[in-house]
Amino acid sequence: MQSGLPDRTDQALLEILRYYCFSYARPKSQAWEEALLAAEAAFGPELGGVVASGMMRSFKAMRRARKSCFEFANPFCACCRGQLRVDERRMIGIISAVKSGNRRSVQSEALILCEGFDPQPMLHEIERLVQNLPGAKVSRRRMVFR
Repeated sequence: MQSGLPDRTDQALLEILRYYCFSYARPKSQAWEEALLAAEAAFGPELGGVVASGMMRSFKAMRRARKSCFEFANPFCACCRGQLRVDERRMIGIISAVKSGNRRSVQSEALILCEGFDPQPMLHEIERLVQNLPGAKVSRRRMVFR
């Protein structure tokens, strides 16, 4: 994947996210199955399901908050998947920032991604997701938007 994301975990999360997006856009594709397989391939048979579920919950919480469509690259198109869309970059960037313990930009990016609506449910799900990612610096202090 040539998404411009240097971190392998972020690349895997982007791939999982895209399969979920595609599954919502074209339900008959059942692309959610590919999301599960991609998660298992990247994180192993035990952790893969946990990460896939966490990514789905994070994405679903974000979808509930925003009103417009989430722009994503088609994961089945060799040409498209090399491009990183703005919404994708924001979502993965938020996850990456939480994973690295960098809370500075998380709140503002989450608010932008959620289009000014309450990002707290999404941030809660992202924190749950990050707790299961390898190499994450998990903070005990919960992120609260003010």
